[in-house]
Amino acid sequence: MAQPIQPAQVHFNHLGMPISGQFDDIYFSNHDGAAESEYVFIQGNRLPERWHQWSANYPFVLAETGFGSGLNMLLAAAAFLHHAPSEAQLQLVSFERYPMAAQAIAQALRHWPQLASLSAALLEQYPPCIAGVYRIWLHPRISLDLHLGDVLDTLPSWVSSCNQRVHAWFLDGFAPGKNPDMWQPTLYQAMAKSAAPSCTLATFTAVGDVRRGLQQAGFAMRKRKGYRHKREMLVGHKLSPQMPSLNAHRHRPIRIAIIGGGIAAATMAHSLTLKNSNLDLHIYCADDRLAMGASGNPQGAVYPLLQADYTPTSQFYMQAMHIAKRYYQQYCPADSFFKGMLQLPFSQTIATRQQALLQRTPYPVDIVTPVNSQQHPDLTTLGALSESAMLYSNAGWVRPAAVVNKLVALSGASLHFNHIVNRIERSQHGWRLHSQNATTVGTDCNADSFDHVVWATGAGLAVRGGESLTIRPVGGQVTQVATTAQSEKLHAVVCHKGYLTPADNGQHCLGATFTPLTAAQINQYMETTCGSPLEADNQANMQLHAKHTQLQVGAVTAQRRSVRAATPDHLPLIGAHPAHSHPGVWVFAGLGSRGLTSAPWAADYLSDQILGRAVACDARIQKATDSRRQRNT
Repeated sequence: MAQPIQPAQVHFNHLGMPISGQFDDIYFSNHDGAAESEYVFIQGNRLPERWHQWSANYPFVLAETGFGSGLNMLLAAAAFLHHAPSEAQLQLVSFERYPMAAQAIAQALRHWPQLASLSAALLEQYPPCIAGVYRIWLHPRISLDLHLGDVLDTLPSWVSSCNQRVHAWFLDGFAPGKNPDMWQPTLYQAMAKSAAPSCTLATFTAVGDVRRGLQQAGFAMRKRKGYRHKREMLVGHKLSPQMPSLNAHRHRPIRIAIIGGGIAAATMAHSLTLKNSNLDLHIYCADDRLAMGASGNPQGAVYPLLQADYTPTSQFYMQAMHIAKRYYQQYCPADSFFKGMLQLPFSQTIATRQQALLQRTPYPVDIVTPVNSQQHPDLTTLGALSESAMLYSNAGWVRPAAVVNKLVALSGASLHFNHIVNRIERSQHGWRLHSQNATTVGTDCNADSFDHVVWATGAGLAVRGGESLTIRPVGGQVTQVATTAQSEKLHAVVCHKGYLTPADNGQHCLGATFTPLTAAQINQYMETTCGSPLEADNQANMQLHAKHTQLQVGAVTAQRRSVRAATPDHLPLIGAHPAHSHPGVWVFAGLGSRGLTSAPWAADYLSDQILGRAVACDARIQKATDSRRQRNT
């Protein structure tokens, strides 16, 4: 079980500068820490001149040990925006064992008003003090991947997936004499393994053990005049037989086909276009319009799956939820509503489980907290078991179909409707798609070949394209009911054994039934559009609502059936398709009943893999979500 990490112990001196209680050392100079950072790290790595020439179609990757207040990273971001071409992208990666509280960071950074907009973006997205990797967007062209945990553990884990992509290192942190545990050969070797052939390095110290350790790891090091009164510092570069041109870029657009039409396909297309403008992106949808499957419900809840032990499942949904709220509010503000989710204990077993979750885990109160009817007005409205309820304050709901259509429109992808792709084949030029009637999608040999293909068809993968995957089709029916004067007062999503959404256009959604299916049963289930099966499911949803709340709702107005793509461990399948030995075929599936929560994070992670970027994911979550972890035999 993962344990919460220890936060930084910070106090401020008479000049208003932060001091570490753990190491009895300054975070930055009392005499203009920004100027020292620019001299040591930005000039020490020759970043302005390198960025001025940067025209590659992939991001410049800048990594740092010791995030601290974030000053180095924000200064680097500001310098990049000033010096780099307008289309260039920057990927910042930083490691921190003892994270400062957001309030302390805000106090530390107030000395530099020129960084106000970048500081605001950092603080708005700043993560909880829980181990993991968190992606923060400081600017549309600048991401920051913040790794919380001991760098000697987190960096080697990340290096295995970053594949020599780091172009510059800021070797920062408290002085070797104050923090000797960090300044170890293990660190230097991991830095060298992460380094691209053109990688440079700068650090404020000139201690001999540090210089020799970096040299032994594979860096050519030299001394440079230190900042102001400091005698010396170190700069260096990766020893490599080849130094590729900074202008290396791809002229031909990357051709990508996404098979699907729901939230997975939409977030995938959108994430790809956010990171690379040189794409030829196509979406092949089996229906005559988008969001006809499980992503087409009128309302959908966005909330995490947390467990009493901080399992990989808990960590995944913590990090997914950290992204989801901001993502929907930024890109789909008219169709996203985040006023919390109330989890009601619908049995004694669940009540005991919820109490264990609240008592044994490190979740901060802005993630999940116990509430009663005096603390939350919705509980009075519900007449529920208020003393044992939990509030997920960052949760909420969205209009899924509207979200899917908005994200696809933002992506600019070419849409191809009524295309049922049932197989792909390797060709001389890439991957070719074939429809159900065995005719090739497209006509020209070059035009219809793709560099990458992403299967994002949800439960459809159980029928075609993903027979070897452990996709479990689960039917579900949502019941729409009219509002009442009482129910219109509800603000938060309510979950028990089912769920209830707040009013939207005079209606609530109750749901959803849970009907395990085989691949052969999917069509029959979906073709049932009237009669007793639908009425029985509506009745089941109404009975669940009446059993666990006292909130009066109106009559049934409509219902909708769809099939979810579940997995045995409740985690999605993300990564290379296990049935294809050649690279370029990917799986984005198994999102289950929390697909709206997991899709933005999962799409961000998979798009990094497709585009060859450094991923914002630790080894634990990579293993837990790997598409090859489960196979049907």
